[in-house]
Amino acid sequence: MVKGSTLKKLCVSIWQDCFFVSVVVRNRPDLVGKPVAVCHSDSEKGTAEISSANYPARSFGIKAGMYVRSAKALCPDLKIVSYDFAGYEEEPYTPILHSFPVRCWIHLLRAHSEGVADKVYNILHRHCTKVEAVSCDEAFLDVTGHPDPIDLASRIREQIYAATRCSASAGIAENLLLARLATKRAKPNGQYAIKSEEVRQFMAALPVDELPGVGWALQEKLHSKKLYTCADLLSVSKESLQKQYGTKTGNMLWCYAQGIDDREVQPAQVCSSLSIFSLLNSSYIFQGWIKFLTKLCTG
Repeated sequence: MVKGSTLKKLCVSIWQDCFFVSVVVRNRPDLVGKPVAVCHSDSEKGTAEISSANYPARSFGIKAGMYVRSAKALCPDLKIVSYDFAGYEEEPYTPILHSFPVRCWIHLLRAHSEGVADKVYNILHRHCTKVEAVSCDEAFLDVTGHPDPIDLASRIREQIYAATRCSASAGIAENLLLARLATKRAKPNGQYAIKSEEVRQFMAALPVDELPGVGWALQEKLHSKKLYTCADLLSVSKESLQKQYGTKTGNMLWCYAQGIDDREVQPAQVCSSLSIFSLLNSSYIFQGWIKFLTKLCTG
């Protein structure tokens, strides 16, 4: 068990499972265990894209951003459901959302998920004073010094489910990188802790494409050099990585491959102004956006 007293820094990553789908399925027992995806259209014609897919759907290779026609080609029994705006809006607006950074407002406008997100962030703030909102369904907590972070993560997950009927997974580790990777290992509806003495082994087998900042283009470049895992990256010097991929990217790869991440949990700051163009930088326009913006301006 990881104990706060044995680590200089300790972080918890909380990540809700298939957020957009979960909010819908919780009120649809007929969909439990079946492949489900959220999209604004069920038509196989046109360019409607999947927003979120649950794990049964993902087992068929379905993922966010995929065209509906492509998704149904992979899984003819896939059930497409619309956004549950009533479910997203079930809770009244609270001041905590005013402290979200701009990137989170963009996520919230796209999802219009203030109800469930409100509940989750209220729970997180009750348990921790240093909470970083990554998006409407993901957050980091700095729990350095907590006597039992494993138990804390369990209680948070239990309370999130009790309040929202949506599950969340948790990762516990000594920095943000490892905590998030642990959360991926924990999904769905679980939690996973990476001890300090386990970091080297855990990272060695990790595919390079699971590292933050490694997109498709960089992945292809790394694979072309037969660099498939973090262990492969560490077989190359830091200087060589910087020469091949640039100083910043090379240093990132070298550090992340070892599980090194010096970023701190950044509690949200109150935004004094917010660009309307940033808020409207979304691929969808949802119902209720006037109400949402009115709350933002008058709250």
